[in-house]
Amino acid sequence: MKIIKYKISRYGSKPMHGALINEGEQWLCTKDNVVDYVLDGIMFTNKKYIRNIHDAESTEQGKMMSQIIPLKYTQFHGDKELLSGVNLDDYHEFFCNIMALGKLIEIGMAKNDSIYVGTIYEVHDKSFIADLIDTEANHDDMMRIPFDRVRYIKLNTDYLSSLELFIENKV
Repeated sequence: MKIIKYKISRYGSKPMHGALINEGEQWLCTKDNVVDYVLDGIMFTNKKYIRNIHDAESTEQGKMMSQIIPLKYTQFHGDKELLSGVNLDDYHEFFCNIMALGKLIEIGMAKNDSIYVGTIYEVHDKSFIADLIDTEANHDDMMRIPFDRVRYIKLNTDYLSSLELFIENKV
C-alpha cells in the first residue's frame, strides 16, 4: 500500500496524507490520514488542484506510516467494494456515482476555513446541486456547485457517520 503526501493548491500550507486507494484522470482517492496514524474516511481530491504529490516514505515519519497504515487498513476492506463503481476519470460520472451512494459528503471548496456537508441532490452537465445540512443536521440550503470548483469530497468520516446516525434516529 502506497502512502502519499500532497498539497492542495491555495489550500493552506499543511500537506495532506493518505493511503492511495485508486487514481483516475480527474480524481485521486485515498484513505484519509488526518493525523499521525489515524485513518478517517475516504477522500477524493480533484487532481486539478494537487501540487507536489510524492511518496511519503521520504521522511522517518513516512517510513513508519508506510508500515503502520497497511496493518490498520485491513479493517477498512469494504472501501474498495463501496468504491468499485465510482468513475475517477470523468467529473459528471464521478458525481453521478457519488449521488448514487446516497451518503452524506463533505465538500471542500476554494477556502480551507469552511466546508459544506450534505448530499448530492442532482447532477447537471457541469455542476451539481447539493442539499446541505447545518451542524445540527437540519436542512440548510440547496447550492449549485460547479464540478471544477470542488477541491475535495470526503465520505465515511467519523463526523459524517455520526451525523448520518443522528439523522436516522432523529425524533
